[in-house]
Amino acid sequence: MHITQVFHSIIQSDTEDHWQRFEYRAVNRAVFKQDVNLRIVCNYEEDKLVEDFKENWATKHSNSHATSYAYRIYYGSTFIAYVVLVSIDGGRALLPLPNTETMRPDLLAFRVAEIFDRNQIHEYMSRSGLKYPEGT
Repeated sequence: MHITQVFHSIIQSDTEDHWQRFEYRAVNRAVFKQDVNLRIVCNYEEDKLVEDFKENWATKHSNSHATSYAYRIYYGSTFIAYVVLVSIDGGRALLPLPNTETMRPDLLAFRVAEIFDRNQIHEYMSRSGLKYPEGT
């Protein structure tokens, strides 16, 4: 599988039906059901980027604590890329890091966020003042 096919598989997938999520201890992972070589992993201890993330869109909720994490994309044992997701409102939601000028995340990061936060992402995109990526 080419790198572009990996990204295409994530972007085009049904985030609920095509992914199997697992959480064990501090590791959150999702495996693509149609090709188990494709997986996305975040170790909340090792992949923490900014513990006290401070951007207005992320801290304007009832709980202002936000933390950013790297969600790493693998195919087989090969690391492909990572996207930055931000845990906001004290961990109640997980949102993709937007472009600060447009307040719009890229489509890949948005789809990864949908895979890991199926319940709150849409409500919190609106609450945070984020725009949906082009192509959604």
